[in-house]
Amino acid sequence: MNERESRSPAKSRRPSLLTMPADACSPMAPPTSSSRSQRTTLTVTHMVQIASALAEPRRVAILKQLSAYQEPMPYHLLHAVHPVSMATLSHHTKKLKGAGLIDVIRRGRHAKFVLRRDVLRAYLEELSTI
Repeated sequence: MNERESRSPAKSRRPSLLTMPADACSPMAPPTSSSRSQRTTLTVTHMVQIASALAEPRRVAILKQLSAYQEPMPYHLLHAVHPVSMATLSHHTKKLKGAGLIDVIRRGRHAKFVLRRDVLRAYLEELSTI
C-alpha cells in the first residue's frame, strides 16, 4: 500500500479555502497578451496567485532586483545578493514563475530570469479598480 492509498478519502475531498461563487469570477485562463501593445488580462485565480507570491518579502526583493537589471539576470547573480540556500531561492523563483511574474530562460544547466512587467502592471491596474 503506497502513501496515496493510505490517506483517508475525506482529506482528499476537502473544498479549497479559495472557493468562490461561480458568478464572482471569470473563466479560468492563463494571462494573455499576444503583443506588447495589447493589455494583459488576469483572472481572479491568477490575481490570487500573484497576491500569494507577493506576500513573501524576499520575493518582492527578488522582483525589485530583477526590475533594476536591464537584461535577463543570471541565477548566480540573484543568489549572490540573497543570503539563502539555493533550494530556498529556487523555491521563491518557482512561486514567482507560477504566478506569471517572471519568465525563466534556460540554456543547458544555466537559468536567467526576466521580470514580466506586463503582468505586474495588469495586477496593479486590477487592484486599483477595487
